[in-house]
Amino acid sequence: MNSLTPRFARPFQDCSAYQPPPDAGFILDLASNTGSGPPPEFCRRVLSSLRSVAAYPGAGALRTALAARFGVEESTLAVTSGGDGAIDHICRITLEPGTNAVVPCPTFEMIEVSAERTGASVTRVAWDGEFPLAATLNAVDSETRLIAVCSPNNPTGVVVQTADLLRLADANPGILVLVDFAYVEFADSDPSAELLTRPNVVLVRTLSKAWGLANLRVGYALGAPATISRILAAGGPYAIAGPSVALALAWLEDGVATTEAFIACVREQRSELSSRFAADGAEFYDSGANFICLRNGERYAERLAAAGIRVRSWAGDSDRSGFVRISVPGETMAYQALCAALFDGATWETVGDMIATNERREAKLQRRTKETEISASLCLDGTGVSNVSTGIGFLDHMLDALTKHSRIDLDLVCSGDLIVDDHHTAEDCAIVLGQLFREALGDRRGIKRFADACVPLDEALARATIDFSGRPSPNISLDLRREFLGAIATENLTHFLQSFALEGRFALHVDVLKGDNDHHKVEAAFKAVARALRAAIERDVHADVPSTKGVLA
Repeated sequence: MNSLTPRFARPFQDCSAYQPPPDAGFILDLASNTGSGPPPEFCRRVLSSLRSVAAYPGAGALRTALAARFGVEESTLAVTSGGDGAIDHICRITLEPGTNAVVPCPTFEMIEVSAERTGASVTRVAWDGEFPLAATLNAVDSETRLIAVCSPNNPTGVVVQTADLLRLADANPGILVLVDFAYVEFADSDPSAELLTRPNVVLVRTLSKAWGLANLRVGYALGAPATISRILAAGGPYAIAGPSVALALAWLEDGVATTEAFIACVREQRSELSSRFAADGAEFYDSGANFICLRNGERYAERLAAAGIRVRSWAGDSDRSGFVRISVPGETMAYQALCAALFDGATWETVGDMIATNERREAKLQRRTKETEISASLCLDGTGVSNVSTGIGFLDHMLDALTKHSRIDLDLVCSGDLIVDDHHTAEDCAIVLGQLFREALGDRRGIKRFADACVPLDEALARATIDFSGRPSPNISLDLRREFLGAIATENLTHFLQSFALEGRFALHVDVLKGDNDHHKVEAAFKAVARALRAAIERDVHADVPSTKGVLA
């Protein structure tokens, strides 16, 4: 019996598809570097407004919105099916058999895959640590049509200096320089505007990572109009599905605060995690992304797998041998579970319990009296998002600081009798905040209970010490000289912290240790309280009820 074998194009005669990391029923996925994204109810609300799925979709409105975010003309932006879609189109418009792409490696796998699909060759430049600028420049020859750099790099997280990227572009004016900026939101700076002054630079970005919309497959490219028009020509006529366009548009408008808080939380957790890895003797790259890449990290990967946490590793890959890439969660409970598994010997069962209890550390409350009407909600395991409106600007400012630095999420709206004075509003907001904490903490089982923090603000220095004992005992000394800060009497700032501790049923000692400026003193005090709160409510995998009595009351 004769068999007929179809003829395949040369780049596809010996190839394999991209393989995501296997999902073996892990509790927590820290392999994909994706953000938390919008809540389910947001998605349901947006999708319920779709009029029809019968018409072909259009991405024009999304293109307009993205261009407006960067302050650029729409002709310099193309919306694509994910960032990898943009990479594929860029390779197709620059490469063909007989040409080559220069690619510092290791890098995002799809850069090499997309280049080789065109029939071109890939000139790989070894990249270990500092960016190999000289070697990359030396690798360019007469057949080079594309230089492709991923920064922050995937998988290492290393950030390429803007000057090096500009040097690549300026030294090769006839060659397109692709910069994969999938993780740039997590870096210390975003040099997009400066890079786009070069006509041979094209930037690839995505809504999958910082914005948490990986399931929508929305990416985009920024570059000169001549480049963008060809990228659009390389793609299909309707690259992005209508539901993806609708959700992306809505989240770009409504999800800014959530996304910014997530990014800030990732950066802070990344710094803390790096310090803990350094103290543990681990080797890792200095990351500007939302992950940390360990060298020779197999022992950590084994710990995490045993605790039900999936991370990324590359068995048999010479470029990435021994690499273990761990996504930084950007969410309190997942981060605590990760640290417990890495450094405290947490088991699969313990991590499962931590993740499962995440939903229960929330509370909502409405309180109405003849003096105030308050609606509030709280999530102890948030990212520091606040929506606070008390009618007193300085109190709003302090609650925003408290929220951000404790990483709680707080919605609180108060309508009070400010025509009388500020006392009732300040007191009742503190009462509600304390009651929210009390309800969200429940029986306080499994928390660390004790914490302290010292926070400076310029010349001021404040210390806060907390014990979630169940026994209220506020001791507040702010050492204030002014009668008012903004529209609030300074005595009511002390009273706020006292009322918060009384209703929350915890011991709170706050002392301003030094300072001259009353604004600085109070802000340092609230930030110190925030940092102590965050540490005290953190889960302790070794604790049940953190008391010799067996109960906190």
